[in-house]
Amino acid sequence: MTIAERICNIRTDLGYSQDDLARKCGWSNRSSVSKIESSGDNISLKKISKIAYALGVSAEYLLGYTDNPDTIPSKPVVITVPNEIVYWNEKELVEKIESKLPELNLDNLERLSAFIEYQKVIKKQEKK
Repeated sequence: MTIAERICNIRTDLGYSQDDLARKCGWSNRSSVSKIESSGDNISLKKISKIAYALGVSAEYLLGYTDNPDTIPSKPVVITVPNEIVYWNEKELVEKIESKLPELNLDNLERLSAFIEYQKVIKKQEKK
């Protein structure tokens, strides 16, 4: 099943119109939903995340990495990357993150969590 089919099937199972889903995603009209459901091509991670959250499923399910739609969706976020390169080995990176966790507000903790979940999806995809 394609991502477009999964989105359309879940949306209709929930009784949502394309307009309903668009509103839940924060879009002004159904054109984005219609385009996604008709082609499923070139959907940004941001849109996939918003749709998954609106439908109550995980991005992993929409992407076809799991057949379990009941996994808990992550709150949609946009992750920005600084314009610099930092060279840390994995141990140094984990230590740096652990030292900064107490300073992070809830929004940044959610961003970090979503980024880690996204990286897990990428790593699983690379293994296939």
